[in-house]
Amino acid sequence: MSQLSQCCTELFEYIFSRGLNQEPRIMMNLSYMNEFSKISKLKVNRVKIIHIAGSKGKGSVAVQVASGLHACGYKVGLYTSPHVTHWYERIKIMGSEMNEKELLRIGKYLQKIVKVQKRENRYNFFEWLTVLAIHYFIQQKCDFVVLETGLGGKYDSTNIFKPVATAITLIEKEHCEILGDTLEEISRQKCGIIKKGVPNFSYFQKKIVKKEISHQCSVVKTSNVFIESSIKEFVSNSFDHSTIFNGKRIEYSTALFGKHQGYNAILALQILKNVLKKKYICQESAILKSLGSAFLPGRFQIISQKPWIIVDCAHTAESVKASLITLKTIVKESEISVLFGCAEHKNVNSMMESLKEITQKIYITKPGEFKKSNLDNIEMAAKNINFECIRIDDTKMACNYFLGIKCQVYFVIGSFFLVDIFLQEYKKIGGVI
Repeated sequence: MSQLSQCCTELFEYIFSRGLNQEPRIMMNLSYMNEFSKISKLKVNRVKIIHIAGSKGKGSVAVQVASGLHACGYKVGLYTSPHVTHWYERIKIMGSEMNEKELLRIGKYLQKIVKVQKRENRYNFFEWLTVLAIHYFIQQKCDFVVLETGLGGKYDSTNIFKPVATAITLIEKEHCEILGDTLEEISRQKCGIIKKGVPNFSYFQKKIVKKEISHQCSVVKTSNVFIESSIKEFVSNSFDHSTIFNGKRIEYSTALFGKHQGYNAILALQILKNVLKKKYICQESAILKSLGSAFLPGRFQIISQKPWIIVDCAHTAESVKASLITLKTIVKESEISVLFGCAEHKNVNSMMESLKEITQKIYITKPGEFKKSNLDNIEMAAKNINFECIRIDDTKMACNYFLGIKCQVYFVIGSFFLVDIFLQEYKKIGGVI
């Protein structure tokens, strides 16, 4: 590692040491983010922003939109979270390497600002990252920035900007301890990114979620499109997709596997069509081709085929179901071993029921130490349905034990942080990613 790379690593470690600070009084208030933006002189009107929220699929749609814009010749910043193996996954300019020197310069500038203002411990790590990212994208003269929310929407750190388009991907019950106990409350939080005069796009939501999206668009007086009304046919084999969309047949391949990724791509195409207008027609071929290279680590990622080693950061009930549908279309072997770990407050009962359909025994562990986990709840959920469960609390030990068993398919699913640790341990034993 070069000295410059080491300094950048230390910068990110400093940022992450700021802690989560997820107490309700902080999570439900954008004043900290607005303040940090103001004192750092962040010029939020200098770039066109596309803002995406949801429970699952938002990162995938974000990278597909960014890839399409890049294919049209634009310089595009992409901000997603969390990362799987490296900090730089969060802050990316499509088609470019990270300018570590400039990133470090901005980081030191921000550190100096908060020190002078006596606010060194005031902002949480996501506020830090968001401010750093937008400063970096502006300095690099990006034409567009695609922002994925971190959690929720209304009070998310990314929600202080005026975008040119917003999108809401699939919403389900998650982070109830912060966003609310009901799907209606959670939807209301995520719909907080919808703004006056900014077109919104969504798809395939549950009735109560659709109602909330439509209501919010009506309140702020903006348009909304549920894209399924324009889809007349859809065929997918997890890699290649064909559809009749807006009266026209289109065929495309996605680097992200799964039928659900084909739908995510259609949502991305609708956003691009709105943002690019006439240029979309001229560049449609290049845009469709770009979907084949729009990739994010950890989203049903095939690491090896002999034997099968597959990781997926699916950590909600519905995303686990979608992941298993994809798994069944790709892997025909019957001997599947599963390693699972997730943060607390997840619907582990539903996830255990889904995972029992593909294996009779599951290995469970903590998803590292970054977020709290409740292994007792996971273990109980498995035992309640007579699902054989092998518990190994230490995450690294669990990953190595899992890699040491004999099977045809190794499937790691759950938290981003579990996938990160698994891939680190896999590389230590000579595995290639």
